[in-house]
Amino acid sequence: MNELGSKAALEPKADAPGADPGLRGDILVRGSLSPDGVASVIDVSFVAIVCPSSLNRIKVIVRKQGEQVADWSRRQLGYLLAVREKDKRLKYRNAFRDPLAAMAFTTGGFSSSKSKAWLTSLQAVARGSEGPIFDLSAALVRARSAALH
Repeated sequence: MNELGSKAALEPKADAPGADPGLRGDILVRGSLSPDGVASVIDVSFVAIVCPSSLNRIKVIVRKQGEQVADWSRRQLGYLLAVREKDKRLKYRNAFRDPLAAMAFTTGGFSSSKSKAWLTSLQAVARGSEGPIFDLSAALVRARSAALH
């Protein structure tokens, strides 16, 4: 990525003093295209909503009287993704010199509000609404598959 003076690197290692050297982020973005507009270590998580741990987590989101099922489902998904992002922020607390931006998506494509806001900002320089999520996914797959070979 080099749009608007931004640069990205895959799998940055934890670089803060005292951090676990085995920790790494998914993408380091520096420049105006980072989630905070300066620099961010991005951790991308994909959550399967049908796995037992996810189903147990969303049980706490009770359907309100008169609430449409679609609205209730969106609240459940939003809660599930918020919990995942919180877990990542705790895991990576004080691991990087740059701030961590945890981004969570369901395997079906639903994104957290923070993730959606960042992807929306990327659409201004990307090739369409699916461009940023495809690019993130492709970058992660390339990085992970290279580590396996």
